[in-house]
Amino acid sequence: MQAYRYETADGVIKQRKLPIPEPAANEVLITVKAAGLCHSDLHILSGGFENLQPFGVHAPLTLGHEVAGIVNKVGSQVASFKPGDRVAVAQVGYPKENANWDISVGLGVDGGLAEYCISDVSQVVHVPANVPLHLAAVATDAISTAYHAVVTEAEAGPGRNIAILGLGGLGLNGVVAASLRGANVYGFDIDEKKFEAARDSGAIACHQSLNDVDDAFFDAVVDFAGVGKTTALAINRVKVGGVVVLVGLGVNEATLPTSLLTMKSIHLRGCMGASLQEYREVLEYVASGKITPVTEQISFEDVSDGLERLAAGKISGRLWTDPSAMGPV
Repeated sequence: MQAYRYETADGVIKQRKLPIPEPAANEVLITVKAAGLCHSDLHILSGGFENLQPFGVHAPLTLGHEVAGIVNKVGSQVASFKPGDRVAVAQVGYPKENANWDISVGLGVDGGLAEYCISDVSQVVHVPANVPLHLAAVATDAISTAYHAVVTEAEAGPGRNIAILGLGGLGLNGVVAASLRGANVYGFDIDEKKFEAARDSGAIACHQSLNDVDDAFFDAVVDFAGVGKTTALAINRVKVGGVVVLVGLGVNEATLPTSLLTMKSIHLRGCMGASLQEYREVLEYVASGKITPVTEQISFEDVSDGLERLAAGKISGRLWTDPSAMGPV
């Protein structure tokens, strides 16, 4: 089978031919029909996750942690799935629910930017018949992570003013999720071209910077950019006792106004992934049409180009590919 691999921390993904894996007793072999491309993939390719403690992402590794497809084969101890089932692989956020990083596809074990993917059965979820597989794949991270960030961490609800920093794939889904919960949502991005999509997703207003609004206006700020200065500015602009949720991995380290963090009694929370229950809630929203993420399909042969576009900030929404539809390589 063909697969895209992280081999060295040079920022370049490698396409390789690998044998089709065999599922162990508690595993499922999936024919991959949809795999999403994520900024985390870029972070991995640059070596950003290699020395992360208490876990790390180590080469060589097939990337792709947003995965959905058709069950091809199941292990001897798997009773809840059978060949032909439509499934997705949930990315349960570490350390929620005692999630095991070592079995997370595309992070701890080989992922779905390949024709076939193995997953531990504990992370496999049935996909409703009316949910397209590419939306189920995107929902595992781009929607579920955003959903968890705004609903659980930022506590979006009626009357709460929520700022969303970064209106890419995750940010737009964050706008939708917060709006569905009745919050007053404001979008922020340096690229004004993303404002229309944010307004269509439920944002009341959009700005290029938190400096464009009054001080201490927001109950919570969710930072999907994570470039350091965005988080620092969020601490400045959030209300006393407010919440700043950091999701983006724009930089590895940042300087923050710790005196303001303390004096304003601000809650600073890191956020990665979601619970299985949250993923199932997201699938219900997708099935009902209340969440319809912006996506763009690219060919499997164009994955490298897609990652370059992602790195250049030229993507609105989420890129995905169907490895099973690839042409001759």
